[in-house]
Amino acid sequence: DERGARGVLRRMEATGVAPNVQSFNTLVKACRDASAAEAVMADMEAAGVSPDVVTLNALMDKYAARQDERGARGVLRRMEATGVAPNVQSFNTLVKACRDASAAEAVMADMEAAGVSPDVVTLNALMDKYAARQDERGARG
Repeated sequence: DERGARGVLRRMEATGVAPNVQSFNTLVKACRDASAAEAVMADMEAAGVSPDVVTLNALMDKYAARQDERGARGVLRRMEATGVAPNVQSFNTLVKACRDASAAEAVMADMEAAGVSPDVVTLNALMDKYAARQDERGARG
């Protein structure tokens, strides 16, 4: 849980062990929501630790969990601004954040433009967006 993970982080700092990117990745994953994860990101920055693709994907997942496409896209822009290359998981998470198939198709176009190939998870998530509106033709391509 987030509280326990934060306690370990405080213990690290108290014993002179500097947290690293993996420490913060674990803490972001433990957060209950995007606002808590954003607070961890601020702590990470204050500690002088740069996020990696795992960190930012975990943050994006917090937005996707509540289908906050705007928040998830904001994380993608943050990746681009900081030179962190999004990977297939980044785009899979962004598809998950979309509320409908047309938004998910836009993510697919962004994914192609970024030179990232979809995988079965990506395409299943896209299919799920069509299935949610019972669009068999769209799901079949």
